Amino acid sequence: MSIVQKTTQRSMSSERGGRELIAPSTGHVALLIGALILMGMLEVFAPLLVGTVIPSTSVTRQAASMSTALIAGLLFLVLLLYLRCDEILAVAVALIHLYLDFYMSLIATAQLLALVLLLVFFLGRSQQRPWAEPRPLWLWLLFLGLTFFPSLRGATNLDDALFYYPNVIAGSFLFFWLGLNTARNLKSLWLVMEFLAAFGALIAAHTIVIALTGKFILGTSLHDPFLKSVSNFTLGDTGVQRVGGFFIDPNWNGTFFAFVLFIPLGLYAHSRSWLARLLYLGEALLIGPALLFTFSGGAWVAACCGLAFFLLFVDSWKLRLQIVLSIFLVSLILILFFFDQLQLLFAHLTGQGELSLRLGAWETALNVIMAYPLTGVGFGLSIYMQVSDPYRSPLQYVPLAHPHDSYLEFGAMGGLPVLAVFLALLICYLWKAWRTWRLCDQRHRALLAGGLAAVGALCINSISINGWTLPPLACFGWLMLGLLSSPLLLASLAPTSAMMDTPMRD
Repeated sequence: MSIVQKTTQRSMSSERGGRELIAPSTGHVALLIGALILMGMLEVFAPLLVGTVIPSTSVTRQAASMSTALIAGLLFLVLLLYLRCDEILAVAVALIHLYLDFYMSLIATAQLLALVLLLVFFLGRSQQRPWAEPRPLWLWLLFLGLTFFPSLRGATNLDDALFYYPNVIAGSFLFFWLGLNTARNLKSLWLVMEFLAAFGALIAAHTIVIALTGKFILGTSLHDPFLKSVSNFTLGDTGVQRVGGFFIDPNWNGTFFAFVLFIPLGLYAHSRSWLARLLYLGEALLIGPALLFTFSGGAWVAACCGLAFFLLFVDSWKLRLQIVLSIFLVSLILILFFFDQLQLLFAHLTGQGELSLRLGAWETALNVIMAYPLTGVGFGLSIYMQVSDPYRSPLQYVPLAHPHDSYLEFGAMGGLPVLAVFLALLICYLWKAWRTWRLCDQRHRALLAGGLAAVGALCINSISINGWTLPPLACFGWLMLGLLSSPLLLASLAPTSAMMDTPMRD
């Protein structure tokens, strides 16, 4: 019996019954009190343990300095898990991966949380909370296996060892699996997209505040040496700085906004309330200027391609017209209030050396692939910079640690077999998401259109920057693919599809 047949009745009863809460008991209260006492002890002794029991590294020192915030956040996550707010937890894991693991350099906090959540979901599986496994599992195992030895070869230092396999490769698998078990029905998918759109708008507002005032909220000095080495991404002699925000690099920040822009647009097309539509339009209006302040040409190209995907999948001429008018409104606002920034963006795109450097990086990566077609040079930024130097294109006038293209990065660092399996995974789950989209009615197709357009924008943007190979961007992308291709979501749509296919009888 297929997963769709097994879970159809479960998903229907879950939608009728709503969210089932756990009844408080003496055991639960005792467990919570014990957790509070243990976390209080950790807060007191964590700074003392670093350098004595725990080795003193940049990661452990950073974690000890944030012990109070980490413990408070962990308590909040435990409360969400107790209340079974799975959709908020999934988005929280992605945000933790961005802020703590990537921006604050704590490496793999979100992967551990995702693993714990998957274990809780598995142990607590029931008719109301069914369980799903990645299918085809063998394709993921092949990807994890083929990338293992290139990851070892490229692990010439601790940073590279922790960057690729635990984050880009194994982390993507865990976040995808988390998405599969979060989207149990259309309501769950809608809730996740609601939270993603809200937090995306907050990150956009944060970027706008940095651009207008120079104040970085919740910032750190960890990345100051790198930012000074690149002159804080200042545009030539203009003095205008491109904003990287929590993603550090403005190209990565722009890639995120090109991805998240279509989530409020999908919610806008899905909603029947004009008040809600105004809220979603407001979120999109925040993300648009934030994308502009990154001055990322690749992100703007990806956003335009994503818009074409979105209009294709909306499946309603009325909604398409409304979206086009909304985009026209956004464009008018940008022209009226951000004309100088648009001129700087155009000057940056057509600047001397910008396009040629990118072409040179791609040509260098192709030369490396031809030299190491089966094994690659190894997953590591340091080893790629070292090994690729003899194959450097004349157009690449500076050494680069990666090819500025995720697909070429997989091919050059892992070999063509790794690239082929990665593309097979993308195509497989995009097809599964499209199959789910086909089973939806016109209104809910608009909701899925936002997610499909977001993933499509990330795929396009990954041609000009390392989108799928940057941990936080890969996390958001694979989480969204897991949500859209979930067999549980497909099972919840099966009864509706069966009713639509059944002929009417007199």
